[in-house]
Amino acid sequence: MFLRRLDDHQAALAIWEDTLLRYRRVLGEDHPDTLHAKRDLVALLRAMGEDDRAHAVAGEPPAGP
Repeated sequence: MFLRRLDDHQAALAIWEDTLLRYRRVLGEDHPDTLHAKRDLVALLRAMGEDDRAHAVAGEPPAGP
């Protein structure tokens, strides 16, 4: 995504969160486009240091101590 490449992570985050929400609603959780959007959002969150949020989006248990 261009906004991420331009280091506008906050704008990219808003777009990817909205995109994933819409894809889930319209296409369903297991559709390839939904899964792709989810992977992109998780990657962005991890790049931003938002590991807990990335785990939540990915459906992974949070990292333990």
